Amino acid sequence: MVCDDDNDFIRGIFCPHVAVLCSDKAQEICRKNNLSFSDLLNPYSRLTDVNFKDANGSTINVPNLQIAFSNINSQPLSVTKERSRLHDSVNITTEPSNIAVKIGGREITIPENTPWFTKWRRTFLQIQSVSDHEYTKHFLGCIIVISSSDEEQVSILTQQVQQSILPNQNQSPKWFHTTILRYYVVLHESLNPDLTIANKIIETLQSAYGHSSCHLLRLNSCKYPKTELTEGIWDYLNNSFNLNDSIDSQDQSGEFENSLNSVDSSLIHPLSPQEYNKSLNDESKTHIQKIYGAYLDENDHNNIQDLTKHFVSRSLIPYIESQIQSLNESVTNKKGVSRSLLSATKRWFSTNKPTAAAVPATVIYTNDSPELQTRRLADLYMILGAWSLAFPLYQAAKRDFSADNAWMLYSGAVEMAAICALMCPSVCDNRKAIEYANESVLTYLNTCRVPQFATRATILFCELLVRREMYGEAAKMFIQMTNEDSDLRSALLLEQAAYAFLKSQKPPMLRKYAFHMVLAGHRYSKAALRKQSLSCYQQAYQVFEDTHWILAEDHIQTAIGRQAMFLKHMKQASEAYSKLLARASSQPPEQQSTILRDYLNIKLEYAAEKNDSSIIDLALPLIDQKRIKILLNADSIITKEHSFDEDLLDTRWHKMEEDLITEARGIPPLIFKPTLAFYGSNDTIRQLLYVDELVQVQMTLSNPLNISLCIENLSLTYSFDKELNLVEPQVLDELLLAPSSTTQVILGLKTKSTGILSINGVQFSLLIPSIMSDDTAKKVINGWQRFEMLSPIQFNVQPQTSLMKVDFIGNQINTLIGEMNIIKLTLENAGAVPLHKIYVSTSIEDSFFSESNDSCKNKNIRSLLIQIPPNSKKSVEFCFNSPDTEKFSLDLLFYYESQIETKKQEYKLCRASWFMTAKPCVRLSASALLANQNSETLNLKTIVHNLYKGNEVEQVKLKQVFLYSPEWTLSKKVYPQGSIKNLDQQQSCHLFLQACRTNKSGISKINFDNEQFPHTDMCEKFVTITKSSSKEIKMPKFDRHKVQTEVLKCIDLVLAILWQVVIKDHSNQLRIICGIHRVALTKLNLSVAWPELGCLDASKNIAKPIGRLKIFGPDRNIHPYDGTPLPNDVTGLLESPMNRLLNIAFSHSCTVLHSFNDKKMCIIPILIILKNCVEYKIEVKIDTNSANCSKSDIDDEHFCWIGVINPKPFLLPVSATHAIRLYAAVASQGCFKISSKLDILARPYPPAQNAFLSQIVSSSSLLVIKDPKSEVTS
Repeated sequence: MVCDDDNDFIRGIFCPHVAVLCSDKAQEICRKNNLSFSDLLNPYSRLTDVNFKDANGSTINVPNLQIAFSNINSQPLSVTKERSRLHDSVNITTEPSNIAVKIGGREITIPENTPWFTKWRRTFLQIQSVSDHEYTKHFLGCIIVISSSDEEQVSILTQQVQQSILPNQNQSPKWFHTTILRYYVVLHESLNPDLTIANKIIETLQSAYGHSSCHLLRLNSCKYPKTELTEGIWDYLNNSFNLNDSIDSQDQSGEFENSLNSVDSSLIHPLSPQEYNKSLNDESKTHIQKIYGAYLDENDHNNIQDLTKHFVSRSLIPYIESQIQSLNESVTNKKGVSRSLLSATKRWFSTNKPTAAAVPATVIYTNDSPELQTRRLADLYMILGAWSLAFPLYQAAKRDFSADNAWMLYSGAVEMAAICALMCPSVCDNRKAIEYANESVLTYLNTCRVPQFATRATILFCELLVRREMYGEAAKMFIQMTNEDSDLRSALLLEQAAYAFLKSQKPPMLRKYAFHMVLAGHRYSKAALRKQSLSCYQQAYQVFEDTHWILAEDHIQTAIGRQAMFLKHMKQASEAYSKLLARASSQPPEQQSTILRDYLNIKLEYAAEKNDSSIIDLALPLIDQKRIKILLNADSIITKEHSFDEDLLDTRWHKMEEDLITEARGIPPLIFKPTLAFYGSNDTIRQLLYVDELVQVQMTLSNPLNISLCIENLSLTYSFDKELNLVEPQVLDELLLAPSSTTQVILGLKTKSTGILSINGVQFSLLIPSIMSDDTAKKVINGWQRFEMLSPIQFNVQPQTSLMKVDFIGNQINTLIGEMNIIKLTLENAGAVPLHKIYVSTSIEDSFFSESNDSCKNKNIRSLLIQIPPNSKKSVEFCFNSPDTEKFSLDLLFYYESQIETKKQEYKLCRASWFMTAKPCVRLSASALLANQNSETLNLKTIVHNLYKGNEVEQVKLKQVFLYSPEWTLSKKVYPQGSIKNLDQQQSCHLFLQACRTNKSGISKINFDNEQFPHTDMCEKFVTITKSSSKEIKMPKFDRHKVQTEVLKCIDLVLAILWQVVIKDHSNQLRIICGIHRVALTKLNLSVAWPELGCLDASKNIAKPIGRLKIFGPDRNIHPYDGTPLPNDVTGLLESPMNRLLNIAFSHSCTVLHSFNDKKMCIIPILIILKNCVEYKIEVKIDTNSANCSKSDIDDEHFCWIGVINPKPFLLPVSATHAIRLYAAVASQGCFKISSKLDILARPYPPAQNAFLSQIVSSSSLLVIKDPKSEVTS
């Protein structure tokens, strides 16, 4: 029974105890009701409004007086029975209801109460043996019970009671005083109307012992026993063990003995220092529900109540009052009288405190010693609830016992003083009361070595502290009583300490609550109480969950899983292990292997319980549900490595698809809906799927463990509204997931029939880790995992149609700008219907197909003039020129239609995408001008520069030059003549070409070597598409007899250079690369280059000249040395000293005679002489095509440098001279400045932070070209 307040709780423990002695016939009368006489009285043992007089004669009211009736023959339980009694009191308790509390922003579910602790506490206090150091449980009196038919038993029972009073401290019963209270009860069955004998017996007893000590009790008024269970005052006997029931007599039913025999004898008492591991977690055997009081009616109950009232008011209370008076007189008369002079001295001057190493006391008190008499008087007040009267007596006794080193008696007195202080705060403050409480527990525990009394004190004190909301102090006392002596006791007290921390709101102590709940769960587990252990761990996990305390979470989840497994709660164990395996952990691999093995075995056992032989839902490997992708018609993706890229969702594919539809149909679609590449998770309409089309699912599998996972036979799980064998899934035979790794897996399936297809998840076989390292037996478990999509993955499978698959070979990802690339494509119709109307949209304009038709309106679309029957293949080549972009994407989108139209889908798509790079290697620049004002001949100045930087390419070889124009054709004259030298890195080649006017449109070319190039047709195709891709220029028709200014200024031609390099790839394999650079020339005297400098990486590092810095006021020209203003025409004459590091001279013929009618080009050798005129080394380089070259005052359109120029700098020592031979090409007579288009740069060596600066060249070096056949007019 749970007490409502402190008084009821303490009075239920410290109350007057009365012995009961029954004759055999009296026992038979009680046993008809399945009750002993003490059980008969116990429901009526609580009396309200009882008064007694203290030693001063003052009347004190006792609101609720509890009397404890016990069999006089009851003996202490054996150790084995005590162990089982305490263990079973915890184990048989039913589950309480749960409540949710919010603490610190977190909601926690806890039991509404802890009935197992309440029952254990009550059992512990019941079975505690009577001690000699206190008198609260000693019998005050004895009720002698006889029946109306055994008058001769009175003297026998009286003599038996008298014999028990003889002084023998080691035997039961123990009496409060040698003068005990005797009360006589005569039982008479009401069915016997003859009261003659009963009245005679009661009169005899009254004459001998007085009317206040005798009572006639009439029972069993019912003729027939009750057969139905009704809620009554003895129902508690069905729900708990009762000490008195089992030992009233030797001839009882023996039910309690049988229940004890069912418990293994190896159980250890929780207070014992031994340990035990025997599992006692099974629920106790269900006892048969008994009917108590079957022959008792309402009158009988009233008679019993009258008996207890008569006994207490007429006999017990007067006896107690007399004892109070007697003890008070004894204590008062002997007050100040010490047992010895030594004890008196110690009492007044010593401050003895018990210690753990204290020597046991040798003092022996006589029964009438003042110290014990004081203790008796205090205990009398204690059992009556007179706390204020008992407290000073306990304090006096405490001092006496401390002076005599009687530590057992001392700790008992301190314990009772602390209880009185807590029950009556007016006698002592709480701080002092808590000190008393701690002192009594520690003395019991460390000095006296009696943990049972330390446990009792802890239970009582903590209950009182909790009721006073002193949760911190209660928790401390609970914790200090936990040790290795008893797992059960430690578990219960740790659990109560955890709840004390939980109730402590200021501040909240959630983590302390959880930590001590984990400790309680561990001790419950050691005590073989699996259910309570599981409950503790589950409560603790609510606090540790999502705190990222990985080790703590792992420990708790492991414990939950194992306890649930022992309890056969397989679902709960599976959930715990699933959480444990679903994330990274710091556990060692061996422990994780054990956990995984246990988890898989639990899954197998759980499936066996449900009689489910199908595959089992497993938690490993982890599937990232947010990254699941379903690719529709996987065969439509040509580049498989990019099948599941997000790039497929880019809007450029939608634009390309719309352009293809417009080209195929001739008009744009009214409503355009792009074809979906992926299955949408929010789709409510089933996607279309055709027979034999491949659907692929990409998923990310993770292994969070520190051990490898071996997976076999990985495939998709599905459902089909027809036979399942009509679906062909792809199976991954074996997959090894390394520890703490993540991998992507692609699985697919095809259908062979129409219907409704659903994809549900993935199934696999997981290898169970073996216990022995040398175990070669392979044990697997068939498991699966569900896809947690927002909607089911369903497809509407349609009949087979055309299906194009595209394979390719020959594509290189890393290319050079201008490289000619050839991709060989194989188009296969894997469907059952012929396909036609094949269109291809590409992202690169400089491209074409070997089978393409150039009649498409959209320049990015090519039409393939082929039809492919079912199960047939066609091969085509796709050629493209690498653009002048460092990184680019090559996209191909194929559009095709079935020859047999379907209503569901009019066309299908195939797509490919390559992410490529292009490095700069060659740069081509060219310009055109008329030769000697003659419109029949065109001079083409061409510069080819090797831009490559790296070790892969050494030289660039020039193979051919192409010219495509409707009016011009290349002549065979090339300057310089002879073979063209290969270009090393950073070298340039200057070519001077001539073109003649013609009436035939076409491509003309010049070979630089005798080798035959196999792809000449492809080169001409590239030149042609360059012409077609250039802007249309409307030019007037040429008339050689009329001078037209527009004709003289505009031209229309494409100049192309075919080059070749040998490159080493990463595996040191040689690869020959051919490229073509093209420029479209549309105006005379305009230089055009490809690729442009802004497109090259090298151009990013070119320093741009910085103009004059303007700080304040308008910019003005000042002298660099004295700061005086200079006129504008003088500013250009001033140069820095760094511009005069060299003396430059030219050696050449000053006048050259040349007939331009015989030879269109005049080549003049020129020697450039450089001399270092400073006193340190200088670094020199020459540039013949610099944008910073000074312009000649004379028209230099017909003057240029030719030949191979090495742009690499060279060193010129002090006073050294260096000569360089170059060639100048002149196309017309006139006077030319040699320094035209020539830039000589120098800087000091070592360079440090100096940049190259242009050197001043003398302008007096002029070249005069004369044509003797021409008439020169001034």
